[in-house]
Amino acid sequence: MNGFGVFMKVEAKNIEELFRNSGELENMFRELDSLISETVPDLDRSFYSGNSMNMIAYGLFPYKTTKEQYMWPVIGLAPQKGSVNVYVSGVTFEMPIGEYYQDKLGKVSAGKSCIRIKKLDKLNMEEFRNLLKDAQRWFMENPKGNTV
Repeated sequence: MNGFGVFMKVEAKNIEELFRNSGELENMFRELDSLISETVPDLDRSFYSGNSMNMIAYGLFPYKTTKEQYMWPVIGLAPQKGSVNVYVSGVTFEMPIGEYYQDKLGKVSAGKSCIRIKKLDKLNMEEFRNLLKDAQRWFMENPKGNTV
């Protein structure tokens, strides 16, 4: 267990394999990928393989902790147990973007940087698109590192 909780790592070597190996979440995972790609097309889309999870990354930036520095997605999309999670970096109105939008996104579980989506029809799409655009804006203003 790390500071973010327990992750389920879907084994894959590329994005298409990640889709295929996501089981019953595959359709929603693909739909969210399309939505993110259409909403923030300026963020480069790539496969991201981390120690605890594999995900689709949209934009990468240097993320610093007290012990290390590594590249981290501006927006990450990963299938997890029972949900597709969206990891979002950045700040808007002096708050972590996920925290700012958590009460606006509909019936999803959201925190400072993670949105857990169990059913796509419960997600407020307009506010979700706004969240994505805010993450892209934050990245364009802070491409060299994090302030989160």
